[in-house]
Amino acid sequence: MRTCRKFKHLDPLTGEVPYWPFPELLRVAWRARDILNGRSSDQIHNLANRIHDLIAEYFAAARQDEVGRLIAAGPDDFLEVDEHGKVLGIHFDRIEELDFPKPENTREFEAIEAFFEYWPQIFGDGDPVPDLGACLARLALCHVSDAVRRLHYAYDFDRLKHVRRGAKRLTAHDCIDAGRCAIEAVEVVCRAERRIETHFLREHLAECLDAVKR
Repeated sequence: MRTCRKFKHLDPLTGEVPYWPFPELLRVAWRARDILNGRSSDQIHNLANRIHDLIAEYFAAARQDEVGRLIAAGPDDFLEVDEHGKVLGIHFDRIEELDFPKPENTREFEAIEAFFEYWPQIFGDGDPVPDLGACLARLALCHVSDAVRRLHYAYDFDRLKHVRRGAKRLTAHDCIDAGRCAIEAVEVVCRAERRIETHFLREHLAECLDAVKR
């Protein structure tokens, strides 16, 4: 199994989420875990890796679409071209001037929702398409894990990795970054719950319509 790096500092099913300084963070984690109930840790790690691959494919496709648009528009100094006239891509130092989806202006859940329908094309028809609500719940847990890392881990330059600190002195930057992750986790788990609720309502409506037709 390819473990997900996002869960390096927090097991998605059993990892301890500290109460301080964001008391609601633990509740968010359990809301996401409730959605993923019945799945093993291996299954969650596998789904997490699939989701990260999907997000990467979305941004790669968006970038390629922008290259195509620039080529169609004619000669453009945004494009990097080799000595034979072959387009290599967008100039790295000009990319921020262009308005197309990229990690800097698009949130991860937006990328997932926008590209979810292409799951079979990306991973093959033999790969089961998961429930979108479960994918969003997994993403919410990733944001919880990011918050925990920022609050309770510090980078050890001697060991070249993040290590847990028993009493880490939090800076304003730590709190701001962790707070952003916590807010993102709340929004994503809410979206997951709404997706699942909508799915059940549609199923119930379909059953009612079938009953009326009989």
